[in-house]
Amino acid sequence: MSKGETPRERMERGIRTVTREGQKATLIESTVEAVAVLLLVNLFMSVVPIAQLPETVPVPGAPTPALATLNTAGVVAAVAGVCVFAMALRLRLRRPAVERFGEVNPELAEALRTARDAVRADADGRMTARLYNDTVKRLGEASSLGLLDLRRLGVVLLVVAVAAPASIGATAAGFEVTLSGGDETVAPGQTVTDEYEGLQNPDSVLGDSDDVVAGDEAVNATVGSEGGGGNDSRSAAESYDSGFVGAGDTETESQQAGFAEEERLEDTKLIREYNLRIRQEEDDDT
Repeated sequence: MSKGETPRERMERGIRTVTREGQKATLIESTVEAVAVLLLVNLFMSVVPIAQLPETVPVPGAPTPALATLNTAGVVAAVAGVCVFAMALRLRLRRPAVERFGEVNPELAEALRTARDAVRADADGRMTARLYNDTVKRLGEASSLGLLDLRRLGVVLLVVAVAAPASIGATAAGFEVTLSGGDETVAPGQTVTDEYEGLQNPDSVLGDSDDVVAGDEAVNATVGSEGGGGNDSRSAAESYDSGFVGAGDTETESQQAGFAEEERLEDTKLIREYNLRIRQEEDDDT
């Protein structure tokens, strides 16, 4: 208590102190929430890249080449954090600090509101002075720690403690998850595509299918009948039972390849007789 201060002036100073404590609590809560949002957005942007966004954002008039571009994920995260900070600060400051202080100190709420209203009305008198002195004394015994929502603040700090190393690790390792139909992850330096890149059309390898028919053009083929030289070399007539003769190249007339349905052996009795004859000849030889 300063000397020379009137009870009203002390009360005004006490109200300003309550207002500052409320502003500090609001600033702490809003900052922690903004940091949590910034880290979560940066983690999401780093792990799940959006194809429509560039990886970097140019910075016009950058003083150094190192600052000429900024990471898009960092820029988006910073903008989100600033927006959350501004919104949280605005919403909390809409409530008067005296009202918030009275909620966490209910035994002082009525006296504090009455003293505030008396100060605004420039009320002065013996009863009012007693109210000011009593309220200022009780303010000195009250705590402003209740202005902080400790449970909410603890949860947000836990999110920050988890998101901060995760965001740094994901950015450093280049870990990414693609937004495909399945749950797929991409290791550093690898990509996952949804399209099959193998053989698409087998006709490109096998060619167009076509029916095979008998040939209709006679072509003369030339077969070399000379041996490789030496005593082991033999002519084509000695090497084949087909009757190729001649010491030089001999032209052999080709035949058309075909298939006659009427030449099929359908007589099972003939086949059976033929097999029996072969077996009989083999028994006689033995």
